[in-house]
Amino acid sequence: MRGRATGTVCSLFLKSGKQLHGAAGRAYAWLRGRSCLRLFSENPRTYVYATSSRNRTIQWPTLNSGQAAATICDQSNNKKGVSILFGREDRGLTNEELQLANTNIEIPANPEYPVLNLAMSAQILCYEIFKASNNTEARDWHDYPEVDSANLQMLIDHFIETAVNIDVIHPDNPKKIISRIKRMFSRLHPDEMEASFLRGFLAAINKKIK
Repeated sequence: MRGRATGTVCSLFLKSGKQLHGAAGRAYAWLRGRSCLRLFSENPRTYVYATSSRNRTIQWPTLNSGQAAATICDQSNNKKGVSILFGREDRGLTNEELQLANTNIEIPANPEYPVLNLAMSAQILCYEIFKASNNTEARDWHDYPEVDSANLQMLIDHFIETAVNIDVIHPDNPKKIISRIKRMFSRLHPDEMEASFLRGFLAAINKKIK
């Protein structure tokens, strides 16, 4: 597994609406070596998590493994697809790949040696998900499902396009503002109704300035 995973991104995809009982979800979860673009093309309506232990210039919304597991179970129980990206063992995920995710997952570890190989990382997260799936106290407060990764990305693109149209962002010299906008929307976790309203709001702005 280590040798085969070195040059690819490994993904754990959880089928929506399935209870995650048994050994890490039994047949409802599987590991596959995939590129990020292939993952998104095969599963466009999915909420994406990415695992990372390195500090980045632009920090991303991050949960520890236990927090992420509880959220993943809520999403799965509400028939939302969930994907978890694991990076290459020699260099992890790139910044571009991390920014395709809605949220990052960090597995708490000894700071003197925080490195985990791919198999260990996947096993820990599967176990956390298994534990959370048996927690009867977990309740989801959303009245609408959280927007999936594909629609969140369309909302972000629409927002950036509008910001360029009203001269808030200079398209030839955006600096780090676009990455910060992506981070902001990922941190907000909008639901489907909120995303629909914002898309309508942005469309009205663009119509007014034409």
